[in-house]
Amino acid sequence: MDQKRKELLRKIVLLTVLIMIAVGFTIPAALQLGGEESSFAEPRICQNDAECYLMCNDLPVKVLCSANLCQQNSCTEQSYYAFNSTPVNFKLAVEQSGKKINLDNRTNAQDIFIKFNGDNVQVFSSRIILKQILEKVGFTNNDFTLTVNGEQSYSYENYLPEEGNVLKVVYK
Repeated sequence: MDQKRKELLRKIVLLTVLIMIAVGFTIPAALQLGGEESSFAEPRICQNDAECYLMCNDLPVKVLCSANLCQQNSCTEQSYYAFNSTPVNFKLAVEQSGKKINLDNRTNAQDIFIKFNGDNVQVFSSRIILKQILEKVGFTNNDFTLTVNGEQSYSYENYLPEEGNVLKVVYK
């Protein structure tokens, strides 16, 4: 009799394990059948904008690389930095240790959202702030003074340049 109980208990345990395995594989698969795709995409590491391109509906989508991360990682994500074909144009002078810095020498040709030509800057998205612009030319230190159109600004790295602005950044 004791042998029969052990055999019955073994069958119950085996049956329970098999049911748990079947449920473990069935429920996640059933949840995916709902047709909803996950809107979460893994962040992508980048060094320039060209590394962030997406193909959505067989069309290339330009994506900003900022803080070494692509700012849009899937076609279902909304882009905060939409690419505009008409840029915001302004002037930017950067000084460090009393010397004017040539920004042309510090740019990457594969960055498409921000273009430098001497003191002239073109930004192809209306939401890119000064911190992101300076980051593109290798300035990550935020210890600077900012003047906008000849007047000191306390917005610092959060300043959003406007058409025709003349900006001067002096690093301490």
